Amino acid sequence: MVSSSVLSDEARIRLPNNPGLRLIGFLHGLFGLLGSSGELPEILSRFLCDLGEYLQAEGGFIVATTDPTNLRLLAEFGVPFIEEDHDRGAISKFYDELIRKQRPALASGATPEASSLIGVPLVTEKRLIGVVVFFRHERLAAFIAEDIPLLSVVAQPLAIHLENVDFARVTSARRAELEAILSSMEDGLLVVDRMGEVLSFNNSLERLSRYSAAELYGLSWEDLLTTSSPRIETFHAFNRALRVGEVFSARCPGSLKTNEGPEIPVSVNFNTIVEDKGSITGGVLSIRDMTFETQVDRMKDEFIANVSHELKTPITTISGFLQMMLGREMPRSEMVPLLDVLKGETDRLHRLINDLLELSKIQAGRIRLTPRKFQLELLLKKSARPLMVRHQDSHRFVVEVKPTRGMILADHDRLMQVMVNLVSNAVKYSPEGGEVRITANRQNDWWHIGVKDEGIGIPADALGQLFTRFYRVNENQTSGSGLGLFITKEIVERHGGRLEVASLEGKGSTFTVHLPAKGPAETPR
Repeated sequence: MVSSSVLSDEARIRLPNNPGLRLIGFLHGLFGLLGSSGELPEILSRFLCDLGEYLQAEGGFIVATTDPTNLRLLAEFGVPFIEEDHDRGAISKFYDELIRKQRPALASGATPEASSLIGVPLVTEKRLIGVVVFFRHERLAAFIAEDIPLLSVVAQPLAIHLENVDFARVTSARRAELEAILSSMEDGLLVVDRMGEVLSFNNSLERLSRYSAAELYGLSWEDLLTTSSPRIETFHAFNRALRVGEVFSARCPGSLKTNEGPEIPVSVNFNTIVEDKGSITGGVLSIRDMTFETQVDRMKDEFIANVSHELKTPITTISGFLQMMLGREMPRSEMVPLLDVLKGETDRLHRLINDLLELSKIQAGRIRLTPRKFQLELLLKKSARPLMVRHQDSHRFVVEVKPTRGMILADHDRLMQVMVNLVSNAVKYSPEGGEVRITANRQNDWWHIGVKDEGIGIPADALGQLFTRFYRVNENQTSGSGLGLFITKEIVERHGGRLEVASLEGKGSTFTVHLPAKGPAETPR
């Protein structure tokens, strides 16, 4: 018989000479192995070795299985068992008894090392965990039915141990998975007991509240959250549900207090924790940071107010002038100035509507460029010409392009839209007599286009928001939807370029467009 070298002499189970005491001592030591510390394969190998020596086995193994086609070796000792060396029908019948019928089995082998086989299923509450098998050398007597009870007695605690190990492994894996999910959540999560005291929380709550873990454990959820009337009733209802043990679920806006700085607008989901038997053991609060949504809502409100104002002003003018023209006979000499005003207000409405349509296309990702080659100088002069004619008595215009016949690959109409917006802004924010300078120069494969004015300038604290949708530097100085520069920047970036601004209050501003000369397929520097 081949002995395993897994155990040292000191680690082997010591057996007394009396047969009855010998068996009791053997089983006591064997079951004690299952409670010892160490890795499962090592413990099982020691278990097999001691049991195999007691049974005078040449070798043995434990496999985990739920069906005959899925066997997973957990541990073995002694001579390896090679299934291919044995009669396939006999081995299949042997496994069928153990696995499918879940009852002990004996079998004859076809090799000298494994001429006799014995096995028992490892079952807990009718659930198959695996099987344990031993085999003897042909020089020893074959296993008989009287050997089965001892192996069955040993199999029961072994099956329970394997089930517990598997349960602990699954539980640990699920716990690690849950911790990973909670750690990756953007929402803050707060678990409280029935008195509302904090039991646990995730990393996002620490980040949002800026409280340390030690500080959070000393708080109740009401120390962290506030809300306004009538929403406060939801807070009270959650506390009542916790204390009386009622199921509760609700959502409510509120504010999260922070250890540093102002409160954060949040949305809170309240839920009580219901155990399997229906008892309430505490509550869970899911806290979502609504700062961005609040800012968006405020911007939407401001935008609606701005657009309403921008629409109302020209419509009021148009309506008033039309009523005046319809109310009495007018010679053409009096009608022409009024018609000129009506056209200007109509153009103003047209520009606003176009801006809104452009914004819609940008948000939906429906802006499509149609690049073609053209002379940049011709586009710059064409974009400035209407403004030069209209404001020739109040502003000076300069257009300088180097090289003068330089080509660019771009969407002509979109680039025209960019330049008209930048030049009209320069005129709008410049005093009478001010100069509007349009320059362009090519360096390597890039065009650098500048629009410089001598106007009021832009405050330093406004530069960071200048290209934000709906933003206007000074609500009282100029009209507009606050979309022009946002749209302009989007068009430039779709070309693979970038838009920059430099400004000093009272000195003027310079907007610079950097565009790849060879087309929007190139990436910006």
